[in-house]
Amino acid sequence: MRDLPPELKPLPELQADPDALLLRGGSALIGPDGTILAGTIFDEEIILTAGIDLGRIREEQLTLDVTGHYARPDIIGPL
Repeated sequence: MRDLPPELKPLPELQADPDALLLRGGSALIGPDGTILAGTIFDEEIILTAGIDLGRIREEQLTLDVTGHYARPDIIGPL
């Protein structure tokens, strides 16, 4: 609570304790498709590691087509 900017008013039930935590934090490694690769870890210091499948890079690039280019096989074609 001590780190809140003054313009943000805490909930009334939290005002009595200036050391109250709003969030616990935590760590996790999340893949580009949203799967949890490692974690979620709370309340301890740890180094998270995860293996990656480089063969999935192209597949995941196709799922985030923000401009529509990959939806045009007549223009792009297979690489």
